Amino acid sequence: KNGNGYLGGIPGGSEAWQAIQAGKIQADNFSVNGKWVPWYNLHKIFAGLRDAYLYTGNQQARIMLIAISDWAINLSSKLTPEQMQTMLKSEHGGMNEVLADVAQITGEDKYLALARSFSHQAILAPLLQGQDQLTGLHANTQIPKVIGFKRIGDITGQSDWQQAAQFFWQTVVDHRTVAIGGNSVKEHFHDDKDFSSMINEVEGPETCNTYNML
Repeated sequence: KNGNGYLGGIPGGSEAWQAIQAGKIQADNFSVNGKWVPWYNLHKIFAGLRDAYLYTGNQQARIMLIAISDWAINLSSKLTPEQMQTMLKSEHGGMNEVLADVAQITGEDKYLALARSFSHQAILAPLLQGQDQLTGLHANTQIPKVIGFKRIGDITGQSDWQQAAQFFWQTVVDHRTVAIGGNSVKEHFHDDKDFSSMINEVEGPETCNTYNML
């Protein structure tokens, strides 16, 4: 019915996406232009369509996945790299990963280019330099981004992106994780030199909701 490949249930989505397409972007950790994590929500549709095709061979899902990917290309085509990166301040799931998968499914580089555009440089750049700048960041948000870095690295053979993902993994596992598997407090990475906040959480009433698991 939209006629442009878009699939989504974001309230007021049409107007919201038009504003983004026009370059009117204000973003924080969990919203874009006042809408709650819109790309995070759309990522679930992208990933669901991808899985329906890859695991069941559903051709309709493939058609819909390509159509919504083309919609995303059209939406972002006039955005500057700076505007894209501003938008990526908000949690956006694994958009870079799923678009890399679309590139592999179709053999078309335009989706890989979009996957790169959806790679958050504020997270990638320190990892490329072997720097741990994770303290205080929302762990749930960062892990899918890094999986996307790894996916792009694997598809393209870019060893630096692969190594960035490996550095993230080793940093979190070796320096930020306790024996029972927790690596964050209230879903945020704690100071890697101070685990007292994690200990306090273990002793608190909401232990089951404390940890983001790798």
